[in-house]
Amino acid sequence: MRSWMLVLGLALALQPASAHAQTMAWDAPSVGADAQGGIGPVAPPLLIDWTLGLGAMSGAGITVLRVPLGLSLGARLVSPGLTVIPYVHPRVSFAYFSFDQPEFGDLGPTGSTSEVEFDTDLGVDLDLGSPIIVRVGGTIGDMPAFGAGLAFKLGRRS
Repeated sequence: MRSWMLVLGLALALQPASAHAQTMAWDAPSVGADAQGGIGPVAPPLLIDWTLGLGAMSGAGITVLRVPLGLSLGARLVSPGLTVIPYVHPRVSFAYFSFDQPEFGDLGPTGSTSEVEFDTDLGVDLDLGSPIIVRVGGTIGDMPAFGAGLAFKLGRRS
């Protein structure tokens, strides 16, 4: 249980943009969480996961809530001392915006709006056989972004 909480804490604090392990790249300051799971047996080296997230941001007169849902499609390519996982992660997001100041929209002094956004992440995870994984990814679509980061593998308790 502690390992799971540590991973969640690191994910919220570091917030990498790589979709395969962290499905959202939230604006800062923000709060985010996500879940993913396998679709079922797939022919090696192919990987398919479903992803679901929740992210929120508030400040400077605007509050944003995003709920993305998608599929992460990748391949696990293994050679001695190196595992490479290239992936593509298309997703659709429900986005809700609330404005407290008129300069953020044509909704008057206060108001809200919602929309559906479409984004696709492209990236790669590089596992060098150590506890550290290097991640590089970018997003194309309604919310373009680029990110690079490190992930840490935690051992399982027996």
